[in-house]
Amino acid sequence: MKKDTAVSCLFLKITLVLLVLSAGNLFAKTDPKALFEHANNAYKNNNYTLSIQLYDSLLNLGIANATLHYNLGNSYFKTNQIGKSILQYEKAHTFEPEDEDILYNLNLANSKIVDHFVAVPELKIVSWWRSFTKTFSSTGWGIFAILFAWLALLCFALYLFTSYKGLGITLGIFLVLLSLGTYALRLKVSRCETEPNTAILLSPSVYVKSAPEQHSTDVFVIHEGVKLQVKDHVGSWYKIRLADGKVGWVEKNNLGFI
Repeated sequence: MKKDTAVSCLFLKITLVLLVLSAGNLFAKTDPKALFEHANNAYKNNNYTLSIQLYDSLLNLGIANATLHYNLGNSYFKTNQIGKSILQYEKAHTFEPEDEDILYNLNLANSKIVDHFVAVPELKIVSWWRSFTKTFSSTGWGIFAILFAWLALLCFALYLFTSYKGLGITLGIFLVLLSLGTYALRLKVSRCETEPNTAILLSPSVYVKSAPEQHSTDVFVIHEGVKLQVKDHVGSWYKIRLADGKVGWVEKNNLGFI
């Protein structure tokens, strides 16, 4: 009996040691700081495939910042995956718009792409309107819509219960229209916040279609790394617009969204 007990205790100790070692190994694999250092070391040792895998695993953990996207972009650039490197530099740029290293590498990667489109000049009023809609977030525009609606109710009360009927009804109608307008802005900004509106082509080359279906006419061809505006989507097809104004449809699996 004593021998069996000793064997059981030894077996239990070995099991506990293995569990502790396994837990430590699992923690090391999921600890963001350890993963980031491991990825950086892989990059320094020219093991770019491993560094890509490790940086990607950090993104899968929900971590996103300029440094992570920048380092991942560098890894893709070293493996000549220009489209993916541009995508990561663009994402890093959204976090740090003034960072000189990010801008330099983004420009360097863009110099490697095939397509260079001349942008169509934008009307000043269009530029002004785009800037104006970005003045507030969707929440901010929503607050204004509610505020104008309450003010409209006060004006209608002024119309019903005071002698200032003309002023009350005029201001009330104006504020209702203003409330509806700001609510429409709220919907527009909310859609821009939740749906991607800019993408990078990741496939080596793609024939852009005239309609969102495989058998539609090929209208033009674009190559890896080109930046696109996303205008609409139908199922897995996305309507895209180039800098020179050309419009067409491509499938989602060709795109990386910024």
